[in-house]
Amino acid sequence: FQGYHGLTADGVVGHNTFKALNVPAEKRVKQIKVNLERMRWLDDDLGSTHVFVNIPDYHLYLVQKGKTKLAMRSIVGTYKWKTPVFSDELEYLVINPRWNVPPKIAKKEMLPKIVKDNEYLTQKNFDVYQVVDGKKTVVDPATIDWSTAQSEDYLFSQRSGGGNSLGKIKFLFPNRHAVYFHDTPAKYLFKREVRTFSHGCVRISQPINLSKMLIGWEEEKIKKTIKTGTRKTVVLKEKIPVYLYYLTAFVNETGELQFRDDIYGYDKELARALKI
Repeated sequence: FQGYHGLTADGVVGHNTFKALNVPAEKRVKQIKVNLERMRWLDDDLGSTHVFVNIPDYHLYLVQKGKTKLAMRSIVGTYKWKTPVFSDELEYLVINPRWNVPPKIAKKEMLPKIVKDNEYLTQKNFDVYQVVDGKKTVVDPATIDWSTAQSEDYLFSQRSGGGNSLGKIKFLFPNRHAVYFHDTPAKYLFKREVRTFSHGCVRISQPINLSKMLIGWEEEKIKKTIKTGTRKTVVLKEKIPVYLYYLTAFVNETGELQFRDDIYGYDKELARALKI
């Protein structure tokens, strides 16, 4: 039962297991109907090779010729910073990436931390650029009065390294949402049952394994490249379809019906639209 509901199969009736056990059959039927409608929207052919992320399942799957070749735990956006539902094409990956902080995160989250701790930017290995008339210049953060500063006047870029928020590798499929897949230094979060911790990007637990499958490099070569600390972009030989989708009821490869929590409330919205 726990396995069918994406829960830790420990045989213990904890909070999440107890909650799942008490979902009425009528609600599960409605959940199946809602997700059958979602399945109808998907293309019949997702591509011989493709990457599929089921957001409420907290998993990424690399599929080749109809078979899952790689499956890994993932971390998705919080309710406030939802991971968007869309499709695109994976084009390249970056080893030892920098993290250029999006303006919204800089304003809402970073600036308050900088004001509170004047060592924050140094400890987290950030370079700061001042933007004037569209031109950016490196500045010393210690010379700025952050209590009166406007975040939109600055760009924050975190250098590559062990503490980088993107980890060692990021995977790019350029899109208007500015989301992508990436490694993370916070590995412990993958052990959680509920994994809604990101700002919308998808953090993945096996970035090196995914890299091997996508670019054909040996693991040793990837690790040596990481060890150099130098940023390197690797373009895929062929673009690979990527699907970030939302299914709270689905059948796995062995034909077992699976249920997941409606983490963003989308099931309720669709049920109302379908009048079920």
